[in-house]
Amino acid sequence: MPWIWSAIALDLLGLVLLVSPASRNIAWLNVAYVVCFVGIWIEKGMGLIIPGFVPTPLGQIVEYLPSLNETLVCLGIWALGALMFSWMVHVAVPILNGSLRAQPDLPASPESPALKS
Repeated sequence: MPWIWSAIALDLLGLVLLVSPASRNIAWLNVAYVVCFVGIWIEKGMGLIIPGFVPTPLGQIVEYLPSLNETLVCLGIWALGALMFSWMVHVAVPILNGSLRAQPDLPASPESPALKS
């Protein structure tokens, strides 16, 4: 039970850090991401996986091996996450480098040739 409370506390702390103006500083943003990651890891790891290994009231520990379908679904979810991450990095890196910017030689609001008389 203390695992889930620590996970909730870390997730809420990460949320507060992400919403607050402190997250505009890259150091605090990194702290918020790490806190959220650790909170989610505790929640999913300790809150869901560890209780699955607790013996039954009869003292048996049931072994489990995922089927092929479950394994393929898991791999597909990881692949989708990797694809989304690569798309986001593909957009974010030029923004952080400063190479993605508006073209200064274009007017801010171009006039349509049809409106000119």
